[in-house]
Amino acid sequence: MAKILSIEVEASQVRVAEVEVRGKKGRIYNCFCIPAPQGAVEDGQIRDTKTLGENLKAELSQRKIKTKKVYFVTGSTRIASREVRIPFVKANRIQSIVEANATDYFPIDVSKYVLSYSVIDVESQRLEDGKEETKQYHLMVYAAPKAISAAYSEFAENAGLTMTGITYTGDSIYHSVKDEYAKGTHILVKVEYTGTSITVIRDGELTLQRNINYGVDSA
Repeated sequence: MAKILSIEVEASQVRVAEVEVRGKKGRIYNCFCIPAPQGAVEDGQIRDTKTLGENLKAELSQRKIKTKKVYFVTGSTRIASREVRIPFVKANRIQSIVEANATDYFPIDVSKYVLSYSVIDVESQRLEDGKEETKQYHLMVYAAPKAISAAYSEFAENAGLTMTGITYTGDSIYHSVKDEYAKGTHILVKVEYTGTSITVIRDGELTLQRNINYGVDSA
């Protein structure tokens, strides 16, 4: 896999990492933060894509970073999440099943949201006769307002980058620590300037994720 930029945008700063992943191993080539202008980001929504994009472009140029593909991470409280289970199907069918059942997962107008998912686990169940085994996917499904995705796309364009995807901060946290927390119950609290995210992992499985609109600024 070629190098890619992983960028997390918060109300107080933009965190950038230039990484390369080969198999299960990854390498970080550059890692830095730049301050976010006051009011440029609000609850994960980029309000000033032009200024923020130009600032990032200048910083990348100064550091002589030429990588153009970017994957964004956001922790907006406007992103809804729901644990679901679906039949074990081919991987390329998961997204269509999620979209077909979206109205059962979220009490919202799904036409205004971008739906995505993360595989938590593949569960196996043995039938009563003990001879057959069925599998199902255990998923965390996310619904993000299209306005957030559009703003990140504009931000990338203003920074001279190409957006390849966007994910939820809580999902990134879970996948980075699930192997370390394979036993016992653990709670991770990520305190930001205007918000706090809480992740609970039990025996390696995600059991709860919540975002709270209180952070360092409130304290």
